[in-house]
Amino acid sequence: MKISDNQNLFQYDKDLCFFVKHPLLEAWSDGPDTREVVFVCPKHKAPFVMVANTMKSFPGFKLHCPLCERDKDYEPLRFDGQKYDDLQKKALSLLDSKTLKDAKLIRLDDVYIPEITKFDALKGKETDYFLKADIKTDVDGDTIVVIYVGNKNEKGKAQFFIKPEKLQLSHDFKDLDPAKILAKVELTLKDRTIEQKYDQGARNDD
Repeated sequence: MKISDNQNLFQYDKDLCFFVKHPLLEAWSDGPDTREVVFVCPKHKAPFVMVANTMKSFPGFKLHCPLCERDKDYEPLRFDGQKYDDLQKKALSLLDSKTLKDAKLIRLDDVYIPEITKFDALKGKETDYFLKADIKTDVDGDTIVVIYVGNKNEKGKAQFFIKPEKLQLSHDFKDLDPAKILAKVELTLKDRTIEQKYDQGARNDD
């Protein structure tokens, strides 16, 4: 099966993308949902091949990428104790949810994902720390991801600036020194990883 250019590809999770095949007479159908979900390898954009477990006492299935299988160390995705139909229904529920249906979608590496302008990584978690982000655009039209991290019980915050298009990571020197609260920052971009380690002694100077 070949993915055509007019098929929108969506992210299910880090291991799965999917697109939906609509029936020709969908507009006139009042019966059950007849949309078909096709799961796709995020790396190669190739449709997975589903192989069901043959043992009734051990239900489940595997998804094989025909291109990833060229690697001798490749391991297919295992879904032990699950049904393929249920996974398809979950994908349709995601597609019909507010997460995708009401969001502005952006195309990233041929996959449509919801556009995010704000993010709170530790919301609802019991912790003394906060980690938030704003996604903005500078005067040149480049994306800037601003990350704020700090302790809720103390004044000040460390502020980082990420410019994905320019492969840059920096922090605001006027704000809290990141070394006061962090041991390491690791940023993974499309073709490189930027790592910044901080001196343990800086957190013990106060």
